[in-house]
Amino acid sequence: MKAERLFQILGLVDESLIEEAVSASSPAAVQRRPSWVRLLAAAACLAVICAGAWGLWQSNPGAGTGSPGDAALAGGDSGGDGHSPGTTFLSYAGPVFPLTTAETNTRLTAGRTVTWDFAPGSYEDGSPRQWGAQVTDSYTLTNPADGSVTVNALYPVSTSWLDFPELNAAVTVDSGGTGFSVLSGGYAGGFQDAGEPDGSTWNLAPPDEWADYQALLADGEYLSRAMEETAAPEVPVTVYQFTDFAAPHEEYNAATQAVTFTTDPEATTVLSYGFNGMSWDADRGWCQYSYFVPDGVRRETETKILIVLGDDIGDYVLQGYADGGCDQEIDGVSCTVTRRETTLADVLDLLCRAYQVEFEQFSLGRGQESPFRYLSQAQYQGLVWQLLEQYGLFSATPKDRYSDGRLDEILMEALSQERVLYLSFPVTVPAGGSVTVAASFWKAPSYDYGCSGSENVGLQGYDLVTALGSTLELTDQTAALVNTDTIEIVRQNLGFDLENGVTQVSLDLAEPHYYLEIRPLEGSSQRRACGSSTGASLASFTSFGPVSRPPEAAPGGRPRGLPAPGSPDPLCVQQGTLPERAANLVPSPHQPHRPAVPPKLQGRPISTQQAPLDGISPLAVSSIGGNGLAD
Repeated sequence: MKAERLFQILGLVDESLIEEAVSASSPAAVQRRPSWVRLLAAAACLAVICAGAWGLWQSNPGAGTGSPGDAALAGGDSGGDGHSPGTTFLSYAGPVFPLTTAETNTRLTAGRTVTWDFAPGSYEDGSPRQWGAQVTDSYTLTNPADGSVTVNALYPVSTSWLDFPELNAAVTVDSGGTGFSVLSGGYAGGFQDAGEPDGSTWNLAPPDEWADYQALLADGEYLSRAMEETAAPEVPVTVYQFTDFAAPHEEYNAATQAVTFTTDPEATTVLSYGFNGMSWDADRGWCQYSYFVPDGVRRETETKILIVLGDDIGDYVLQGYADGGCDQEIDGVSCTVTRRETTLADVLDLLCRAYQVEFEQFSLGRGQESPFRYLSQAQYQGLVWQLLEQYGLFSATPKDRYSDGRLDEILMEALSQERVLYLSFPVTVPAGGSVTVAASFWKAPSYDYGCSGSENVGLQGYDLVTALGSTLELTDQTAALVNTDTIEIVRQNLGFDLENGVTQVSLDLAEPHYYLEIRPLEGSSQRRACGSSTGASLASFTSFGPVSRPPEAAPGGRPRGLPAPGSPDPLCVQQGTLPERAANLVPSPHQPHRPAVPPKLQGRPISTQQAPLDGISPLAVSSIGGNGLAD
């Protein structure tokens, strides 16, 4: 089993634990169809994403309790089992969490006030737009002790690294702005099949209600892991880099190059980056990796490498083809192959740096901020290794989604996956005194896709949890609404009454979860016919090239999360238009791929360069324009 052998290579687990893991789960080797086929099929599948999502929503036993026709609730039973009587939306934005601290038993008490500001934004042409809310979560921290108490305050937000800059988060201590760092929790969701109930794990399954976060955060382990430093191991690897590409593009606009070789599947594992296709025959050890030859026009990475763990691949064949199907051989396709020996930690470091360069060059639209403004390279590399270790080929139970060893998806989804991020900043509360701490940020709502046919289209949902994951002794909590002239409340369990001017309510600390569902009033924002938010973490950068996600201009620097007028709505596929990729959509893998017939291997020489472990400097990325591993 691959996982068993990789554990042995890394020295991460002793033999008895490996034996136990293998006996508990022994997935058979999978014949993988080319990744380029999978990605193209993903785009095609987006044509039915709304219908599919609507079907899943209908099949969810907790979905849609209540209807828009119900009277707005002044209160309601939320129950203590983690499920809300509010709507289970197709796109869930996560709740507003309470402040916590890295330390336990601080003896600090806290009074809390959460305010949703529904002042409308505007489109670039100045027309009004009602989407999302500005949230201010304020605390009065009181220290009853005789001595001052200094804590590392942590404010959780549910988002992805890709969307974190849109929050425009800010922290104040005693009304003065303060800086913060960001700790990153791991992927907050799970995995699911690709539409066939076969137990496969090809698709992401992000959290879809507050109870998912309750299960994630309740025991404190998620936060503990977020505070740990994670780094890839210094395991030896052999790296093959492909550069100096040439092909007859004037005749074949999808000219493809493939590298073919045989391995012992029990002795060799191959990871890839920058390759569009992959086929293999597990029984015979035959492997073929292919990529569209860069032409200077197609927006895709020129960093193309194979990373070999265990026994080297030996001889290989390079062959040009007319397209990604690798059926029609053509002449005139060439490249230079360089072989190096280094470590997994070093090559992931270089790939992460190269990915950042390419992402910031191609994927950011007008006025967008890079997540790497907040995400350090050390953090990013740790998140990539975390995905590999927990869900990829280094896991005892690798997920189907990552079973082909494509690092492109791992690097992309380390940015796009939903997770909890923690704004981290120090606070000192004097003996017998109090300090006011507030976090403010733009909060995207939960919603149903405009093209789903759901009766809840147009609703915007907001959740709040009162104590989940907090170390503070919360003494009282208040919720408030401001700028409500352009909204109506459809469902809630908070107790607001806009008609009678009740816009501030006290919360019951015994109630773990509150919800609020609003609808913009007629004329306040009617341009979201197929409602979406770029905060949905769709396509960012793939081996097909980066996807620009242009933001809407936001008055006053307050981001609103939607594309500019005229730009495509990434969650609504209209006739004749397809986004390049949805990060959480992969079609069923069970279609047969091209027959894998091992070619006659030729003793073709390779360009070999032995490098010491420190022979590949991260500085090479900038000196060669983000092209990965330097010669």
